[in-house]
Amino acid sequence: MYSQINPALTPAPNTVYLPTLLPAIEGMLRRGVTVERICAVFQRSLADIRAPLVRVPMLMSRRFWDLAMEHSADPGIGLALGMDLLSRQPNGLSYLFDAESSLKRGFDYLVRYSAQFQGHFRAEVVFRADEVQVRLHDVGSLKAPPAVVDYVMAGLCALVRRKMLSCGHPGSPVRHVSFAHACVADPSRYVSALHTSVSWGQPWHALHFERGLFVRDLTRRDAALVQRLQALVDDIDLRSRPSLLAEVCDQIAQDLCNGPTLEAFCNRRHMTRRTARRRLQAQGGQYSDLLDEYRRYRAGDLLQGSSLNLIEVTDLLGYRDLSSFSRAFGRWYGSSPGAWREGLTKTAGGVRSVQVHS
Repeated sequence: MYSQINPALTPAPNTVYLPTLLPAIEGMLRRGVTVERICAVFQRSLADIRAPLVRVPMLMSRRFWDLAMEHSADPGIGLALGMDLLSRQPNGLSYLFDAESSLKRGFDYLVRYSAQFQGHFRAEVVFRADEVQVRLHDVGSLKAPPAVVDYVMAGLCALVRRKMLSCGHPGSPVRHVSFAHACVADPSRYVSALHTSVSWGQPWHALHFERGLFVRDLTRRDAALVQRLQALVDDIDLRSRPSLLAEVCDQIAQDLCNGPTLEAFCNRRHMTRRTARRRLQAQGGQYSDLLDEYRRYRAGDLLQGSSLNLIEVTDLLGYRDLSSFSRAFGRWYGSSPGAWREGLTKTAGGVRSVQVHS
């Protein structure tokens, strides 16, 4: 087995490149979500949301998917919106993928740039004796809920099908898709959307390819075009600088267990609290609200996705004691943390390995 990266050695991303969410945002607008609700999620105008080179804190991505789930009442909404991900909003990375001569070369760029564009995930290409797996590792400071995973995986399948079609190879070269989470919607819906067999409760999220097809040159490589597109993708990272709001969210994510404060942020930035509050307010945030929201999402992630006891979770969230955490959790979820976790276990019944064939 050959792996191109070790995702554990890189720091957790805490922002999302907003243009990758734009197809989902447009999809929810078509489904009747008001412009005002979308703008409230991202704390910016619709024109600013549609602008290029915008990065937003990861908690805004979580807000958006909460809204999508609430409005649609559809557990498979990420899958539905993901089918439009690349067909409606091509970006520099998708153009680069299309321009390369093979799937392997195209996915080399996904490995390099996935965290820059998707935030939640780092990609890894693993060569095995009989297949190649393109794995997505959830390494964000906040975890990706199933809707986000469905959205990204559906978009990748659409990207691969588009490349194959442009090369004169109709059909999907993806021979299987595996998800680490449990199935959240009708299994046949995934098979129909992804055009391949699907399984859940696996060790990782992955696209599976036949090895020979993955490495084979499908078209002639235009080195000059690839070089120009790669420069364009690199330029996105250089020009999409983080806002003060994103920097504050980074500080909260990194220092959460120590009880982050606005004062500590200002001291580090050599900025007065008055200036920081004014600039944060202009960008749609207040420090105490951002800290509370980040703790709410992180608490859910830890209780659902780890075996940590409540004292350990309390410490990681930066609370002084369990009673303080329990009061906050009751305000967020209307339940004690222990009862909430127990309810999740009963509802899920454990994540089981399930496979559905096309």
